[in-house]
Amino acid sequence: MISKIPADVPLGRSGSPLMAADPHHFGPQSTVHAIFGIVALLGALLMFWGLCGALRLRRRGVHVLGTVIDHVAIDRVDANDEGFDRAKVAFTDGQGHRFTVTLKTSNKFVPVGERLPLVHLPDRPYDARPESETSRWVVSIMLAGALLFLALGIALLTGPPPPPPGYRPPEFLSDLPWPLFLSLVPITAGFGILALMFFRFRRLAALQRNGIRTTGTVTRSYTSDDGLEVSFFGYRIEKMVGKVRVISFSDSRNRHIQFTSRRGPRSVGATMPVAYLRDDPTIAEVAPPLRTITSLVFPTLISLVFAALGVGTLASFIGHYG
Repeated sequence: MISKIPADVPLGRSGSPLMAADPHHFGPQSTVHAIFGIVALLGALLMFWGLCGALRLRRRGVHVLGTVIDHVAIDRVDANDEGFDRAKVAFTDGQGHRFTVTLKTSNKFVPVGERLPLVHLPDRPYDARPESETSRWVVSIMLAGALLFLALGIALLTGPPPPPPGYRPPEFLSDLPWPLFLSLVPITAGFGILALMFFRFRRLAALQRNGIRTTGTVTRSYTSDDGLEVSFFGYRIEKMVGKVRVISFSDSRNRHIQFTSRRGPRSVGATMPVAYLRDDPTIAEVAPPLRTITSLVFPTLISLVFAALGVGTLASFIGHYG
Protein backbone atom coordinates (compact mmCIF):
# COMPACT_ATOMS: atom_id res chain seq x y z
CA MET A 1 0.00 0.00 0.00
CA ILE A 2 1.45 3.41 -1.05
CA SER A 3 0.70 6.26 1.31
CA LYS A 4 -0.05 9.66 -0.14
CA ILE A 5 1.99 12.69 0.77
CA PRO A 6 -0.18 15.51 2.12
CA ALA A 7 -0.62 18.41 -0.27
CA ASP A 8 0.79 20.96 2.21
CA VAL A 9 4.17 19.15 2.52
CA PRO A 10 6.77 20.67 0.16
CA LEU A 11 8.77 18.36 -2.08
CA GLY A 12 12.44 18.49 -3.02
CA ARG A 13 13.84 18.05 -6.53
CA SER A 14 14.10 14.31 -6.01
CA GLY A 15 10.39 14.12 -5.11
CA SER A 16 11.03 13.38 -1.43
CA PRO A 17 9.20 15.45 1.20
CA LEU A 18 11.12 18.16 3.02
CA MET A 19 10.79 17.39 6.72
CA ALA A 20 11.61 19.94 9.37
CA ALA A 21 13.40 18.85 12.54
CA ASP A 22 11.28 18.20 15.62
CA PRO A 23 11.60 21.41 17.69
CA HIS A 24 10.88 19.51 20.93
CA HIS A 25 13.66 16.94 20.45
CA PHE A 26 16.92 17.45 22.36
CA GLY A 27 19.57 14.78 22.73
CA PRO A 28 21.43 12.16 20.68
CA GLN A 29 19.59 10.67 17.73
CA SER A 30 20.57 7.10 18.68
CA THR A 31 22.76 5.04 20.99
CA VAL A 32 25.50 5.04 18.36
CA HIS A 33 25.43 8.85 18.27
CA ALA A 34 25.70 8.94 22.06
CA ILE A 35 28.68 6.53 22.13
CA PHE A 36 30.59 8.41 19.44
CA GLY A 37 29.73 11.71 21.13
CA ILE A 38 31.20 10.55 24.45
CA VAL A 39 34.33 9.25 22.68
CA ALA A 40 34.73 12.58 20.88
CA LEU A 41 34.43 14.51 24.15
CA LEU A 42 37.03 12.26 25.80
CA GLY A 43 39.36 12.88 22.86
CA ALA A 44 38.79 16.63 23.22
CA LEU A 45 39.55 16.40 26.96
CA LEU A 46 42.85 14.62 26.32
CA MET A 47 43.86 17.12 23.65
CA PHE A 48 42.99 20.07 25.92
CA TRP A 49 45.08 18.47 28.68
CA GLY A 50 48.08 18.23 26.37
CA LEU A 51 47.42 21.74 25.08
CA CYS A 52 47.41 23.16 28.62
CA GLY A 53 50.76 21.51 29.30
CA ALA A 54 52.26 22.93 26.11
CA LEU A 55 50.92 26.43 26.83
CA ARG A 56 52.23 26.27 30.40
CA LEU A 57 55.69 25.47 29.06
CA ARG A 58 55.46 28.28 26.50
CA ARG A 59 54.44 30.79 29.18
CA ARG A 60 56.55 29.74 32.17
CA GLY A 61 59.16 27.44 30.64
CA VAL A 62 62.90 27.99 30.96
CA HIS A 63 64.72 27.58 27.66
CA VAL A 64 68.14 25.92 27.72
CA LEU A 65 70.50 24.46 25.14
CA GLY A 66 71.49 20.86 25.72
CA THR A 67 74.03 18.54 24.13
CA VAL A 68 73.37 14.92 23.19
CA ILE A 69 75.97 12.85 25.06
CA ASP A 70 74.70 9.30 24.52
CA HIS A 71 71.79 7.12 23.45
CA VAL A 72 69.76 4.60 25.42
CA ALA A 73 68.40 1.51 23.67
CA ILE A 74 64.68 0.88 24.07
CA ASP A 75 63.03 -2.42 24.98
CA ARG A 76 59.86 -1.86 22.96
CA VAL A 77 58.48 0.65 20.48
CA ASP A 78 55.65 2.77 21.88
CA ALA A 79 52.80 4.34 19.92
CA ASN A 80 53.73 7.47 17.92
CA ASP A 81 57.36 6.46 18.17
CA GLU A 82 59.85 5.79 15.38
CA GLY A 83 61.80 3.19 17.37
CA PHE A 84 65.11 5.07 17.58
CA ASP A 85 67.38 4.88 20.61
CA ARG A 86 66.48 7.53 23.18
CA ALA A 87 68.78 10.56 23.24
CA LYS A 88 70.47 11.36 26.55
CA VAL A 89 70.90 15.14 26.78
CA ALA A 90 73.02 17.12 29.24
CA PHE A 91 72.42 20.80 30.06
CA THR A 92 73.13 23.39 32.72
CA ASP A 93 70.35 25.48 34.30
CA GLY A 94 70.52 29.15 35.28
CA GLN A 95 72.01 28.34 38.71
CA GLY A 96 74.88 26.38 37.20
CA HIS A 97 73.48 22.95 38.11
CA ARG A 98 74.10 20.22 35.55
CA PHE A 99 71.27 17.88 34.61
CA THR A 100 71.00 14.88 32.35
CA VAL A 101 67.66 13.82 30.89
CA THR A 102 66.65 11.00 28.59
CA LEU A 103 64.03 12.05 26.07
CA LYS A 104 60.75 10.17 26.37
CA THR A 105 60.12 9.97 22.64
CA SER A 106 62.34 9.31 19.64
CA ASN A 107 60.52 10.67 16.61
CA LYS A 108 63.77 12.09 15.24
CA PHE A 109 67.25 10.70 15.77
CA VAL A 110 69.76 13.25 17.08
CA PRO A 111 73.46 12.26 16.82
CA VAL A 112 75.89 12.53 19.74
CA GLY A 113 77.40 16.01 19.95
CA GLU A 114 74.40 17.79 18.40
CA ARG A 115 72.95 20.76 20.26
CA LEU A 116 69.27 20.41 21.13
CA PRO A 117 67.03 23.26 22.41
CA LEU A 118 65.08 22.18 25.50
CA VAL A 119 62.39 23.73 27.69
CA HIS A 120 61.37 22.90 31.26
CA LEU A 121 59.31 24.35 34.10
CA PRO A 122 61.37 26.33 36.65
CA ASP A 123 60.87 23.71 39.38
CA ARG A 124 61.16 20.66 37.08
CA PRO A 125 64.48 20.77 35.20
CA TYR A 126 64.61 16.98 35.34
CA ASP A 127 61.52 16.89 33.10
CA ALA A 128 62.96 18.91 30.20
CA ARG A 129 61.66 18.17 26.72
CA PRO A 130 62.51 19.31 23.18
CA GLU A 131 61.48 22.88 22.41
CA SER A 132 59.85 21.68 19.19
CA GLU A 133 57.07 20.01 21.22
CA THR A 134 55.78 23.46 22.26
CA SER A 135 56.11 25.24 18.90
CA ARG A 136 53.27 27.37 17.56
CA TRP A 137 52.61 24.79 14.86
CA VAL A 138 52.14 21.99 17.40
CA VAL A 139 49.98 24.18 19.67
CA SER A 140 47.81 25.25 16.71
CA ILE A 141 47.25 21.64 15.64
CA MET A 142 46.36 20.59 19.19
CA LEU A 143 43.93 23.51 19.57
CA ALA A 144 42.25 22.83 16.22
CA GLY A 145 41.94 19.12 17.01
CA ALA A 146 40.52 19.77 20.50
CA LEU A 147 37.93 22.23 19.17
CA LEU A 148 36.97 19.85 16.36
CA PHE A 149 36.44 16.92 18.75
CA LEU A 150 34.55 19.17 21.17
CA ALA A 151 32.20 20.45 18.46
CA LEU A 152 31.67 16.92 17.13
CA GLY A 153 30.90 15.54 20.60
CA ILE A 154 28.43 18.31 21.40
CA ALA A 155 26.72 17.90 18.03
CA LEU A 156 26.36 14.13 18.46
CA LEU A 157 25.08 14.34 22.04
CA THR A 158 22.62 17.24 21.64
CA GLY A 159 21.28 16.50 18.17
CA PRO A 160 20.36 19.16 15.60
CA PRO A 161 19.29 22.55 16.97
CA PRO A 162 15.53 23.23 16.82
CA PRO A 163 14.52 25.44 13.87
CA PRO A 164 12.79 28.81 14.39
CA PRO A 165 8.96 28.78 14.30
CA GLY A 166 7.68 28.47 10.75
CA TYR A 167 11.12 27.62 9.33
CA ARG A 168 11.31 25.34 6.30
CA PRO A 169 14.66 24.32 4.79
CA PRO A 170 15.49 25.51 1.26
CA GLU A 171 14.48 23.09 -1.48
CA PHE A 172 17.99 22.22 -2.60
CA LEU A 173 18.84 20.83 0.87
CA SER A 174 16.70 17.76 0.12
CA ASP A 175 19.33 16.56 -2.38
CA LEU A 176 22.39 18.24 -0.83
CA PRO A 177 23.52 16.36 2.31
CA TRP A 178 26.50 14.45 0.89
CA PRO A 179 27.83 15.78 -2.42
CA LEU A 180 28.88 19.30 -1.47
CA PHE A 181 30.56 18.73 1.89
CA LEU A 182 31.89 15.20 1.60
CA SER A 183 33.52 15.95 -1.75
CA LEU A 184 36.01 18.11 0.14
CA VAL A 185 37.17 15.16 2.28
CA PRO A 186 38.58 12.97 -0.53
CA ILE A 187 39.91 16.07 -2.32
CA THR A 188 41.87 17.16 0.75
CA ALA A 189 43.10 13.63 1.50
CA GLY A 190 44.03 12.91 -2.11
CA PHE A 191 46.03 16.06 -2.79
CA GLY A 192 47.57 15.95 0.69
CA ILE A 193 48.93 12.43 0.11
CA LEU A 194 50.15 13.46 -3.36
CA ALA A 195 52.12 16.33 -1.81
CA LEU A 196 53.72 13.98 0.73
CA MET A 197 54.66 11.52 -2.02
CA PHE A 198 56.19 14.34 -4.06
CA PHE A 199 58.47 15.46 -1.21
CA ARG A 200 59.35 11.83 -0.50
CA PHE A 201 60.36 11.35 -4.14
CA ARG A 202 62.52 14.50 -4.05
CA ARG A 203 64.35 13.17 -1.00
CA LEU A 204 64.98 9.81 -2.66
CA ALA A 205 66.27 11.56 -5.78
CA ALA A 206 68.67 13.66 -3.67
CA LEU A 207 69.96 10.51 -1.94
CA GLN A 208 70.43 8.77 -5.29
CA ARG A 209 72.33 11.75 -6.73
CA ASN A 210 74.39 13.00 -3.75
CA GLY A 211 74.18 10.23 -1.14
CA ILE A 212 77.28 8.80 0.52
CA ARG A 213 77.37 4.98 0.54
CA THR A 214 78.22 2.93 3.60
CA THR A 215 77.06 -0.22 5.40
CA GLY A 216 74.22 -0.32 7.89
CA THR A 217 73.08 -2.90 10.45
CA VAL A 218 69.52 -3.75 11.51
CA THR A 219 69.19 -2.78 15.19
CA ARG A 220 65.57 -3.81 15.67
CA SER A 221 62.50 -4.68 13.64
CA TYR A 222 58.88 -4.04 14.59
CA THR A 223 55.38 -3.73 13.18
CA SER A 224 54.35 -0.11 12.82
CA ASP A 225 50.96 0.89 14.23
CA ASP A 226 50.33 3.05 11.16
CA GLY A 227 50.39 0.01 8.88
CA LEU A 228 47.16 -0.61 6.99
CA GLU A 229 45.79 -3.71 8.68
CA VAL A 230 43.26 -4.54 5.95
CA SER A 231 42.94 -7.16 3.25
CA PHE A 232 42.83 -6.40 -0.44
CA PHE A 233 41.73 -9.33 -2.63
CA GLY A 234 43.01 -11.70 0.03
CA TYR A 235 46.40 -9.98 0.45
CA ARG A 236 47.16 -8.32 3.77
CA ILE A 237 48.42 -4.83 3.01
CA GLU A 238 49.79 -4.62 6.56
CA LYS A 239 52.52 -7.04 5.55
CA MET A 240 53.54 -4.70 2.76
CA VAL A 241 53.72 -1.40 4.64
CA GLY A 242 53.72 -2.23 8.37
CA LYS A 243 57.15 -3.83 8.91
CA VAL A 244 59.78 -1.30 9.96
CA ARG A 245 63.54 -1.80 10.36
CA VAL A 246 65.66 0.49 12.55
CA ILE A 247 69.04 0.60 10.80
CA SER A 248 72.28 1.91 12.36
CA PHE A 249 75.45 3.09 10.63
CA SER A 250 78.42 5.41 11.16
CA ASP A 251 78.68 8.59 9.12
CA SER A 252 81.82 10.28 7.75
CA ARG A 253 82.47 11.85 11.18
CA ASN A 254 82.21 8.42 12.83
CA ARG A 255 78.95 9.31 14.57
CA HIS A 256 76.32 6.73 15.37
CA ILE A 257 73.24 7.35 13.17
CA GLN A 258 69.86 5.58 12.96
CA PHE A 259 67.02 5.70 10.44
CA THR A 260 63.96 3.61 9.65
CA SER A 261 63.13 1.76 6.46
CA ARG A 262 60.68 -0.84 5.19
CA ARG A 263 63.28 -2.39 2.90
CA GLY A 264 65.95 -4.97 3.59
CA PRO A 265 66.22 -8.00 5.89
CA ARG A 266 64.30 -8.00 9.16
CA SER A 267 66.65 -10.09 11.28
CA VAL A 268 68.61 -8.15 13.90
CA GLY A 269 72.31 -7.93 13.00
CA ALA A 270 71.80 -8.22 9.24
CA THR A 271 73.85 -5.78 7.14
CA MET A 272 72.94 -3.87 3.99
CA PRO A 273 74.22 -0.93 1.90
CA VAL A 274 72.79 2.47 2.82
CA ALA A 275 73.05 6.00 1.41
CA TYR A 276 72.90 9.23 3.46
CA LEU A 277 73.30 12.96 2.95
CA ARG A 278 76.55 14.51 4.21
CA ASP A 279 74.87 17.64 5.60
CA ASP A 280 72.12 15.67 7.37
CA PRO A 281 73.04 12.00 7.83
CA THR A 282 69.69 11.27 9.50
CA ILE A 283 68.23 11.49 5.97
CA ALA A 284 69.19 8.03 4.78
CA GLU A 285 67.76 5.05 2.93
CA VAL A 286 68.71 1.52 1.95
CA ALA A 287 70.78 1.68 -1.25
CA PRO A 288 69.98 2.16 -4.03
CA PRO A 289 67.50 4.80 -2.78
CA LEU A 290 65.40 4.97 -5.96
CA ARG A 291 64.44 1.33 -5.52
CA THR A 292 62.31 2.53 -2.61
CA ILE A 293 60.17 4.40 -5.12
CA THR A 294 58.04 1.27 -5.48
CA SER A 295 56.70 1.93 -1.97
CA LEU A 296 55.23 5.21 -3.27
CA VAL A 297 53.13 3.57 -5.98
CA PHE A 298 50.28 2.26 -3.82
CA PRO A 299 49.68 5.45 -1.75
CA THR A 300 49.96 7.53 -4.94
CA LEU A 301 47.27 5.43 -6.63
CA ILE A 302 45.06 5.72 -3.55
CA SER A 303 45.52 9.50 -3.51
CA LEU A 304 44.60 9.74 -7.19
CA VAL A 305 41.43 7.71 -6.57
CA PHE A 306 40.48 9.96 -3.64
CA ALA A 307 41.18 13.13 -5.60
CA ALA A 308 39.26 11.92 -8.67
CA LEU A 309 36.31 10.85 -6.50
CA GLY A 310 36.15 14.20 -4.74
CA VAL A 311 36.58 16.28 -7.89
CA GLY A 312 33.99 14.17 -9.74
CA THR A 313 31.47 14.52 -6.91
CA LEU A 314 32.04 18.25 -6.65
CA ALA A 315 31.75 18.71 -10.43
CA SER A 316 28.51 16.70 -10.45
CA PHE A 317 27.07 18.87 -7.69
CA ILE A 318 28.09 22.11 -9.43
CA GLY A 319 26.61 20.88 -12.69
CA HIS A 320 23.34 19.95 -10.99
CA TYR A 321 22.88 23.17 -9.03
CA GLY A 322 24.99 25.58 -11.07
